[in-house]
Amino acid sequence: MTTTIGTEEHPGRVRTAGFGVGVRQYFGSSLGHNTFAAPMTQEMMEQFSQQIRRQVTEDLRREWEQRW
Repeated sequence: MTTTIGTEEHPGRVRTAGFGVGVRQYFGSSLGHNTFAAPMTQEMMEQFSQQIRRQVTEDLRREWEQRW
């Protein structure tokens, strides 16, 4: 997730928005009516899923190696 949004995180910390904070309060209002997003094809979704799976596996492997 941090790679996708371009931020760095500290290991072992979880961020929360707090009780009662909605999506719009946390992320702001919508981007506007001129925003265009093409629908994802099944192939694109599978590629995206595989990419995430590989990244998570690699991150877990690195964390495991650092701890042991």
